[in-house]
Amino acid sequence: MLSWEKLPSKRVSNMALTDAKIRALRPPEKGKILKVLDDRGLYVFVYPSGRRVFYARCTPPSRKGQPKKEASAVRLGEYGVEIGLAEARRMAEEVRSRVKRGLPPREQDVPTFERVARQWLELRRAEITAAHADDIWRRLEKDVLPALGAIPLPEITPPQLLDVLRPVSERAPETAKRLRQYLSAVFQHGIVCGLVNGDPAAHIGKALRAPQKKHLPAITGREEFSTLMRTIHGYWGAPITRLALLFAAATAVRPGNIRLAEWGEIDLDARTWAIPGKKMKSRRPHTVPLSPFACRVLEEAAGFRRGRYVFPGRPNRPMSENTLNAALKALGYDGRHCAHGFRSSFSSLANEEGAARPDVIERALAHSEKDEVRAAYNRAVYMQEKRELFDWWGGVLEEVLSDSI
Repeated sequence: MLSWEKLPSKRVSNMALTDAKIRALRPPEKGKILKVLDDRGLYVFVYPSGRRVFYARCTPPSRKGQPKKEASAVRLGEYGVEIGLAEARRMAEEVRSRVKRGLPPREQDVPTFERVARQWLELRRAEITAAHADDIWRRLEKDVLPALGAIPLPEITPPQLLDVLRPVSERAPETAKRLRQYLSAVFQHGIVCGLVNGDPAAHIGKALRAPQKKHLPAITGREEFSTLMRTIHGYWGAPITRLALLFAAATAVRPGNIRLAEWGEIDLDARTWAIPGKKMKSRRPHTVPLSPFACRVLEEAAGFRRGRYVFPGRPNRPMSENTLNAALKALGYDGRHCAHGFRSSFSSLANEEGAARPDVIERALAHSEKDEVRAAYNRAVYMQEKRELFDWWGGVLEEVLSDSI
């Protein structure tokens, strides 16, 4: 613990902290510390180096007739490296509660697997959806924490990890593969925080049963695809479902992006759909050029507008995950074509007919460029070529459907 009063301070500011506000705090001059109060004794100290560290300010209770005891600063962890804002608030409350009862600020911290895993996931929440984060924790709770949760991180060995993952691998190889990735990420976090020296999960993948690759059904032949599109156009179910299928075909995006599409992301004048990074598999924003065909689908969908979602299920709720595949099944395409299959149809036909360079087709499908510098340099060029590609594709769909929409 540090003496609160002896800390060099530039000033103390009060504000309701958020992740954005913490990142925006400007470092003070050399030799000073900027203290920013959040609530109930939680502070973030901003150092000249730019480091942001959470502290809890607490004053031990004094007995009647005795001098008031000096306030202390209890370090909780560095923001963005060791803990996030929500975890810091919880820890500060815990520290103040213990001190108020005359106890030491906290018990000796043991970096158990569960504790470090919680810290890691708390930081990941800023990068992934809440549903994804909850799914990760459910998987860990089910298959990992019962065996490893209470074990200190430095004591966990590769054989212990294999004992946990092998039973999972036998019943669900893909799940075991993902769990190994999560385990490795937790240990990597532990390395950064100085809790462990290595990652025992790094090389155990080869000792697990390899998952079989799943090939999602897709129609890729021009004639059969034309029949599929005409069948979809005659779909007798909910009109919004028919439009969602047509839009999926026109944009070649993943089904999840279709069902979560929002009107605020659509610019019909510019003919673009700007998908935020948080909705993308790659976590990077993706702009889809909209063909005139796609725009007409959206104009018809606007007649069914009920809230922010383009293809709603209930008001202000997105379409169900199963809706598109259920419609294709009802049309007789179960096992032959799925909602994700429109991406393969687009890719196969565009490559087969030489509609664009292969790398342009890959960018149109949001397959990311590994070279970040080259990706940034080529973004504007790709956008124009992507627009030409999607306009060609929209023309193909219009020709197939002739006097449709």
